[in-house]
Amino acid sequence: VILRPGVVGAKTKVNGQTLNGDRTLTHKDRILFGSNHMYVYYDFANKDNTADGTPEEITWEFAQKEIAQAKGFQTGADGKLSKEQQLAQEQVLELLPMVSESNAISEELNKQDDGACLFLPRP
Repeated sequence: VILRPGVVGAKTKVNGQTLNGDRTLTHKDRILFGSNHMYVYYDFANKDNTADGTPEEITWEFAQKEIAQAKGFQTGADGKLSKEQQLAQEQVLELLPMVSESNAISEELNKQDDGACLFLPRP
């Protein structure tokens, strides 16, 4: 199965990466349409063709972490983050889908206003 963007500028991601052209899907690829329509592609004829690091069960949280990693965030899996940093990271991962949804609504309404997460050090 080949997935291609329907229109220029379509907000489609596969495994956290923006879909810019044709992409052949493999077993358990994660497809995100817009900011909150997530699907997992199952190819039972080619179960062995699953990317390394793909968990047995695909969850929304796993997919959000994957998207955050593609945006340059660490997810704390490597043990390099302190407990406080891990907590902050989890909070950011909860906020990112909401910011994306808000930005999508703003774009649909032609408001030309983008939201973002801003991190400030403690005083």
